[in-house]
Amino acid sequence: MLTPKQAGYLLSRYPLLFEQLENRREDILEGYRQGAVAGGRKSVGSYSDPTAKKVMLLMDNNNIFELISMVGDWIDNELPPESRPFLFSMWRYGRFGWELVSKDLGQGEWLCKLQWITLTTQLADYLNKRVSAGRVLGSHGIASANFHIENTPA
Repeated sequence: MLTPKQAGYLLSRYPLLFEQLENRREDILEGYRQGAVAGGRKSVGSYSDPTAKKVMLLMDNNNIFELISMVGDWIDNELPPESRPFLFSMWRYGRFGWELVSKDLGQGEWLCKLQWITLTTQLADYLNKRVSAGRVLGSHGIASANFHIENTPA
């Protein structure tokens, strides 16, 4: 079950996570191509079949990408239009704290925090309705993503 705190992590870092996953996918595929051209690589303590290793990495990446895509769907289809400027401000200034977000929007910090809590709760509910148990989420959140789930902004 995804918590609002975890949903907030995904939402606040959505553009970065989306780009990182795309880059990771390309790196996995490019590494496969380079290994095939070079005649393969020898590895210790992992899959001996390079194709199987790449498939496992891609499957893990696709599970995470599926979750991030659901966040994108929520932004596109469920996010109220009046909340979009707030989300853009969070993407721009959220890592620097509530003060910059509130200055950018011209509203109090408490109102920004309340709006953030509302959005992350709505996103968590949306994701929990759409995620099949154990397929994308592990018992402790995003198990296969290797992301540290934290509270945002500082």
